[in-house]
Amino acid sequence: MIFILIGRPKVVAKLPEISAKMKRLISCCAQRKELGWRNSSNPVKQMNNLFSPFLRFYLSLLAKQLSQTIRITVEYLHIILKVKKNGFYGGQLYDVSRWSVGA
Repeated sequence: MIFILIGRPKVVAKLPEISAKMKRLISCCAQRKELGWRNSSNPVKQMNNLFSPFLRFYLSLLAKQLSQTIRITVEYLHIILKVKKNGFYGGQLYDVSRWSVGA
Protein backbone atom coordinates (compact mmCIF):
# COMPACT_ATOMS: atom_id res chain seq x y z
CA MET A 1 0.00 0.00 0.00
CA ILE A 2 1.28 3.46 -0.85
CA PHE A 3 0.78 6.43 1.43
CA ILE A 4 0.61 9.87 -0.13
CA LEU A 5 0.69 12.64 2.44
CA ILE A 6 -0.81 15.64 0.73
CA GLY A 7 0.79 18.90 1.76
CA ARG A 8 3.69 17.13 3.44
CA PRO A 9 6.12 16.48 0.57
CA LYS A 10 9.16 16.41 2.87
CA VAL A 11 7.74 13.40 4.68
CA VAL A 12 6.79 11.66 1.46
CA ALA A 13 10.21 12.28 -0.10
CA LYS A 14 11.72 10.06 2.61
CA LEU A 15 9.73 7.04 1.43
CA PRO A 16 11.97 5.14 -1.02
CA GLU A 17 9.12 3.37 -2.83
CA ILE A 18 7.50 6.62 -4.00
CA SER A 19 8.36 7.12 -7.66
CA ALA A 20 8.91 10.42 -9.47
CA LYS A 21 5.42 10.11 -10.96
CA MET A 22 3.93 9.82 -7.49
CA LYS A 23 5.92 12.82 -6.29
CA ARG A 24 4.52 14.87 -9.18
CA LEU A 25 1.05 13.72 -8.19
CA ILE A 26 1.73 14.75 -4.60
CA SER A 27 2.77 18.21 -5.79
CA CYS A 28 -0.39 18.46 -7.88
CA CYS A 29 -2.54 17.52 -4.87
CA ALA A 30 -0.66 19.75 -2.45
CA GLN A 31 -1.55 22.79 -4.52
CA ARG A 32 -5.24 22.03 -3.91
CA LYS A 33 -5.07 21.52 -0.14
CA GLU A 34 -6.51 24.96 0.58
CA LEU A 35 -10.04 23.54 0.35
CA GLY A 36 -11.74 23.96 3.74
CA TRP A 37 -11.83 20.40 5.03
CA ARG A 38 -12.37 21.37 8.66
CA ASN A 39 -15.14 23.79 7.83
CA SER A 40 -16.93 21.53 5.38
CA SER A 41 -20.38 20.22 6.26
CA ASN A 42 -20.12 17.84 3.30
CA PRO A 43 -16.75 16.07 3.19
CA VAL A 44 -17.78 13.95 0.20
CA LYS A 45 -18.44 17.09 -1.82
CA GLN A 46 -15.05 18.42 -0.72
CA MET A 47 -13.45 15.17 -1.86
CA ASN A 48 -15.07 15.54 -5.27
CA ASN A 49 -13.81 19.12 -5.48
CA LEU A 50 -10.29 18.07 -4.52
CA PHE A 51 -10.10 15.17 -6.92
CA SER A 52 -10.97 16.52 -10.33
CA PRO A 53 -11.99 14.04 -13.04
CA PHE A 54 -8.50 14.27 -14.54
CA LEU A 55 -6.83 13.63 -11.19
CA ARG A 56 -9.12 10.68 -10.46
CA PHE A 57 -8.26 9.24 -13.87
CA TYR A 58 -4.54 9.79 -13.24
CA LEU A 59 -4.82 8.07 -9.85
CA SER A 60 -6.55 5.11 -11.45
CA LEU A 61 -3.75 4.77 -14.01
CA LEU A 62 -1.11 4.89 -11.28
CA ALA A 63 -2.94 2.33 -9.18
CA LYS A 64 -3.32 0.00 -12.14
CA GLN A 65 0.36 0.41 -12.93
CA LEU A 66 1.31 -0.40 -9.35
CA SER A 67 -1.44 -3.02 -8.88
CA GLN A 68 -2.05 -1.62 -5.42
CA THR A 69 -4.56 0.44 -3.53
CA ILE A 70 -3.46 4.05 -3.20
CA ARG A 71 -4.10 5.49 0.24
CA ILE A 72 -4.09 9.26 0.60
CA THR A 73 -4.00 11.18 3.87
CA VAL A 74 -5.45 14.68 3.70
CA GLU A 75 -5.08 16.45 7.03
CA TYR A 76 -8.01 15.05 9.06
CA LEU A 77 -9.55 12.76 6.46
CA HIS A 78 -8.39 9.50 5.00
CA ILE A 79 -9.41 8.69 1.45
CA ILE A 80 -8.89 5.21 0.12
CA LEU A 81 -9.08 5.00 -3.65
CA LYS A 82 -9.63 1.54 -5.06
CA VAL A 83 -9.39 0.40 -8.63
CA LYS A 84 -10.77 -2.40 -10.74
CA LYS A 85 -9.40 -3.53 -14.10
CA ASN A 86 -11.39 -0.82 -15.85
CA GLY A 87 -10.10 1.97 -13.61
CA PHE A 88 -11.26 4.19 -10.75
CA TYR A 89 -14.55 3.21 -9.18
CA GLY A 90 -14.88 4.92 -5.86
CA GLY A 91 -13.49 6.09 -2.57
CA GLN A 92 -14.18 5.94 1.14
CA LEU A 93 -13.68 8.63 3.76
CA TYR A 94 -12.39 8.06 7.27
CA ASP A 95 -11.85 10.55 10.08
CA VAL A 96 -8.21 10.20 11.09
CA SER A 97 -7.91 13.28 13.30
CA ARG A 98 -6.68 11.08 16.17
CA TRP A 99 -4.30 9.01 14.07
CA SER A 100 -0.57 9.59 14.06
CA VAL A 101 1.54 9.47 10.93
CA GLY A 102 3.52 6.26 10.95
CA ALA A 103 5.31 3.87 8.67
